Amino acid sequence: MIITGYLDEGHTHGASPITVVGGAMASARQWQAFQRAYMPIKRRYEFEVFHATDFKGKTGEFKGWKTEKYLALIEDLYELTKDAFMESVVAVLDNAAYESEYRLGQSPKRLRLDSKYGMCVHNCIMHFVVEAARRKHRGRLPTLHCVLESGHKNAGDALRIFKEMKRDLKGSEYDVLGEITFAAKRDCDPLMPGDFLAHMQGVRDIREREGKPITEDEGPPPGRRERLTVMRYQPGALAKLKRELIEGHLTRRTKL
Repeated sequence: MIITGYLDEGHTHGASPITVVGGAMASARQWQAFQRAYMPIKRRYEFEVFHATDFKGKTGEFKGWKTEKYLALIEDLYELTKDAFMESVVAVLDNAAYESEYRLGQSPKRLRLDSKYGMCVHNCIMHFVVEAARRKHRGRLPTLHCVLESGHKNAGDALRIFKEMKRDLKGSEYDVLGEITFAAKRDCDPLMPGDFLAHMQGVRDIREREGKPITEDEGPPPGRRERLTVMRYQPGALAKLKRELIEGHLTRRTKL
């Protein structure tokens, strides 16, 4: 069986306190069904490409939208994405914790630390890997391909991380990774769920951090979060991760 996971980012620009990557994985049949359901939505609301930044700011194709239309699209997109896929995931990274626990301080030469974007991509893909491996059928593992939006400044980091994951998982019970590709959002509608889920979950997290109430356009309605896994690092987890990376790096160098 072939499974494809599509991932997109949110809140990676400007002064956001968090970095978010989200996406969904599904079979070819499920993605075809998604496409059939998504096309009428685009026609009904008269837009070509869902860019969460434009949508939230009511710019670009969403300029001049009335609140009623804006909220109606949110409702329809939640309805479309709530149970259309095998799995949906959002990885949320606290930027301040990343800098203080992971980036701050010295690291051994040639130890390459993940970017914020790369770290979120890694967590999402690892979630997909585990869930894909659970769908082993008659002794055969499925193949999981991943598609990311092209043009991100850390796309190269995501590519490196994917290749390292594929190498490390080879021959294991989680050896499901196939290929990674990059696509423009205009040419790839399945990137939309990642953009939508990452953006909405990110807005929700920021509002909660600020102690402000969640409005109807800033979070999913009750019962609309089925099959969505939200991943976060616990306090101190990034510092522990860095220590483990350094220890592993030094061990490998000693063996050379």
